[in-house]
Amino acid sequence: MRKAIVSGLAAFVLGTVTLALPAASSNSEDIVVRVQKAGAGLEVAAELTVAAAAEETWEVLTDYDRMAQILSSVDASRVVKREGQRLEVAQTSHIGFGPFKLTLNNLRRIELVPKREIRSHLLQGDLKAADFTTRLVDEGTEMRVVWQGRIVPGPLASLAVTPAAVEAELRQLCRELRAEILRRKAGRSAASCRPGKTCD
Repeated sequence: MRKAIVSGLAAFVLGTVTLALPAASSNSEDIVVRVQKAGAGLEVAAELTVAAAAEETWEVLTDYDRMAQILSSVDASRVVKREGQRLEVAQTSHIGFGPFKLTLNNLRRIELVPKREIRSHLLQGDLKAADFTTRLVDEGTEMRVVWQGRIVPGPLASLAVTPAAVEAELRQLCRELRAEILRRKAGRSAASCRPGKTCD
C-alpha cells in the first residue's frame, strides 16, 4: 500500500530551481531527486536533462490530455478548463497492490509561461496540499528540467511515505518523461495507452 500512495504523489509532482536538500538523492542517468521532510509535508526537488529542444520538451510536459499514456502512475488526465495560459487539469492515479487498488484524484490549477515555466497548485483532491514549479533551462545541446515544490499528503499517507520511497518513484517518472520526449524528437508518434488503462 505504501508504494501505491507514493506513486500517486509522484504522479502529481510531475504533472513541473534545484534545492540543496540533504535527504535522499541520486545522480544516475542525469536524474537528481531530493526529498526532505518539512513539518507535516515533504519538500521535493527533481531535475533531469534531455537532448532535445525547448519546443520538444515543452510539448510533452504540457500534454496533459495524454499524460496517462506517458506516465505509468497516471490512469486518467484531462484539461477541464482553459483560459489562455491558465488551465485546470483533473487527474486520477490508479495503483494496484496485490488484490487491492488505490485511486487518488486531484484537480490542479496550471499557469503556463510558455517554454519557460509551469506553476501547479492543488485545488481539490486526496492530498491536503501540493504546489510545484517546473522550469526549463536551455543549455544549448540539451534541456534541463527542474521541479521544486511541497506536498502535504495527510495523516494516513504520511505514515507510509518516506523520502527514499518518493525519490525512487520520481526517478522512474523522470525516465518516462524523457523517453517520451526522445520518442517524439525521433519522429515517432506519442506513446500508446499502457496495458490495463483506458486512455481517451
